Amino acid sequence: MDELFKRNFLALAQAYMDAEGCSLPTVSKRAKRGDSSFFSRMAEDKGSTTATTYDEVVQWFSDNWPEKAVWPEFVLRPPKSPATPESK
Repeated sequence: MDELFKRNFLALAQAYMDAEGCSLPTVSKRAKRGDSSFFSRMAEDKGSTTATTYDEVVQWFSDNWPEKAVWPEFVLRPPKSPATPESK
């Protein structure tokens, strides 16, 4: 797996956990639609990912980023997705 993807995923997950007071499995389950071990596999070098998955997960973080959290400066943040009727 690309080390850049791993570093960015884990930095985002840590900042999110710190702000929300949740565990790695919880943020993993939220960001990866039910996969509570996604970030743990990344941390243990037991997982791989694609560019598409990377983009989807980083977009989820951007769309759901806690106001009190600081986005890691070395991770390019995409703009929030436009609001959809389902998300209102």
